[in-house]
Amino acid sequence: MPAKSLILKPTTFADFAALYRFLRAEPMRKLLSSGQVETIADILDASLPGDVALEQRTPKGATYVHLDGDFFGSVTQAGRFIAPAGPAKMGAPMTRRQIPTKI
Repeated sequence: MPAKSLILKPTTFADFAALYRFLRAEPMRKLLSSGQVETIADILDASLPGDVALEQRTPKGATYVHLDGDFFGSVTQAGRFIAPAGPAKMGAPMTRRQIPTKI
């Protein structure tokens, strides 16, 4: 299994718009799927401003999200958020991809 590579060093983002614009930029499109971009922006929205760092083992593979130096969770290639195991500082954030549909 390849080692994790830092694809975004800790970078301060002031708000959702700044983070989303960065994630949608051309260099990040080679590394993140569109589902990952949406989910990462959604889960970090309420926690901004903050320092965001991202790691991956392979391009568009599972992405490991760090916020202010702490591991926040991972996002699968399909855009599913996975909260870290154990006692969490906060509940897993609800993203648009995880909202149940009405029957």
